[in-house]
Amino acid sequence: MASIRATLSVCAILLSLLCSPPLAGQQLEDCLKHGEFSLALNQLQNQPASVADNGLQKIAYAQIMGGAAQGAWQSASQISNGPLRNQSLGGLFQPGELGRGSGSGGVTEADFRPLINLIQSTIAPDEWADTGNGDGTIQAWPAGVFVDPSGALRRINTETSGKLTGLRDVLRGRPEGIESSLNAELRVISLRQLERAAELSAARGEPLSPWVRNLGGLVSVSYIVAQPEKQDVLLVGPAGPWKLDSEGRPVSAASGIPVLQLDDLVTCLRNARDWNGVFGCSITPRADRLAAAKEFLATTKLTGAPFGDELRATLGQQDVEVFGIAPDSHLASVLVEADYRMKLVGMGIEPSVAEVPSYLARVELLPDGTAPPLDVARWWFTLNFDQLEVDDQRLVFGFKGPGVKVLAETEFINAKGERIHTGKAVGPTKAFADDFTEHFDQLAKKYPIYGQLRGAFELAMVAAIFEREQLASRSGWEPTFFASPQAKGELRYQVATAPVARTVESVMNHRVIRARNGNKTSVHTLVGVSGGVHCDFSAWLDETSGERSRSAEIPRAVREVTSAAAEGDRWWWD
Repeated sequence: MASIRATLSVCAILLSLLCSPPLAGQQLEDCLKHGEFSLALNQLQNQPASVADNGLQKIAYAQIMGGAAQGAWQSASQISNGPLRNQSLGGLFQPGELGRGSGSGGVTEADFRPLINLIQSTIAPDEWADTGNGDGTIQAWPAGVFVDPSGALRRINTETSGKLTGLRDVLRGRPEGIESSLNAELRVISLRQLERAAELSAARGEPLSPWVRNLGGLVSVSYIVAQPEKQDVLLVGPAGPWKLDSEGRPVSAASGIPVLQLDDLVTCLRNARDWNGVFGCSITPRADRLAAAKEFLATTKLTGAPFGDELRATLGQQDVEVFGIAPDSHLASVLVEADYRMKLVGMGIEPSVAEVPSYLARVELLPDGTAPPLDVARWWFTLNFDQLEVDDQRLVFGFKGPGVKVLAETEFINAKGERIHTGKAVGPTKAFADDFTEHFDQLAKKYPIYGQLRGAFELAMVAAIFEREQLASRSGWEPTFFASPQAKGELRYQVATAPVARTVESVMNHRVIRARNGNKTSVHTLVGVSGGVHCDFSAWLDETSGERSRSAEIPRAVREVTSAAAEGDRWWWD
């Protein structure tokens, strides 16, 4: 049925084209009538771009009707006008018709099968579709977590489980190809040509090359440059060879910094258009469970491991929510994992760095020798860019700053389990957030997921500037393949999907504190850590008319490297 609809669509468009006035002369029409496609292509040489593009579209549809699918793809791929090329390719081909694969996006490059097999054989083995009678499925997430059949986010503890020994070696990758062995202080990515390369792969049904998926090894964006004279928008930043780290994440071979992902860029471009640059996630404790935990702590006689186990069972699950972006996108999985693992560090469940002690390590007894009252620490990631630099024409933009910071609020719990907002953070709650922000680089080196979060924030800033500054109309390049799908039959980039995390076990910990005289013992418990990730790039840019925005002379090296033009299939250069 799908092939019949595609044929009818092609016939309708072809009829419309053949009934229209000749755009490249009667000779072109005669060539198409007799199936002389090579001669038809010759008729378009030295024609104006608009005439040549319309002629190429006619030839492509005539070729597909004649059974020359490969030739049709080649003809359509030469159309210089992006929207017309996308329309032609979308009308000619269903994803996957010309080659192997689905033409979708995707960032996972490692072979996660050994790890998936191990999880399915040791955790609820009867609940997986692959191994038992259940309907659970599993896919790779960015790093050391996975989503079980119920939608719960869970940790993979590769350091304490002997069964996971050797899996890091299985997942470890190597730099890929000759091109990815090149280092560059400044690498230029042409978004117009990058979109074309991805679009043509999708039309052929071919999987994207790692070089395209990993944005040419780009690890950061220093500048975004609009070029009206070349109808292009460029990304400029440091790049180099990449490899897969021990958890299957593409990272710089030299620094270990995660490589930026095309999936995340496309997600951010669509978010900027549809959600005005607002997105994030939240991990929230449930009120009834907080009330039960408060009652438990007031009445329990348990100590040691039984105390922790019972409290954890009482707290139960917290709810995970993603907003502004698709919850099954790679970017969503980065946000959720970064937030979750930040809380594990804050609670002392995962090791931190020396400069950032956990919350519980900072707790001290009150003057009367008792432990501080039960509270909820709310920690969340948000933007931390200091300044936006622009040239006089507002065509070149550079953004400065660490990129990410952690904010905090101290909350209290009433008898109903309701969280009482204080609007401020004090004591260990605030100190942990401040130290995490100050030493973000050290933590990102230890846990690359935080580096992925920073890279995603940079791509979101690119998308927000692109939308706010109307660079599509000003540069003459309007995303088509990277744009949000609006109608059936459009050829659009398919962002790879990941399992959706809906719940996570409550992150909690407790600490036994002994008074100096050794005669008094107090227990301080921190439960139901809440927070998430909240980004509002539109609001940030609203403030750039003040101190955050300043005119700046763009470095000569940037102007020189961006003076080249993207020609043919070329979409990057140093």
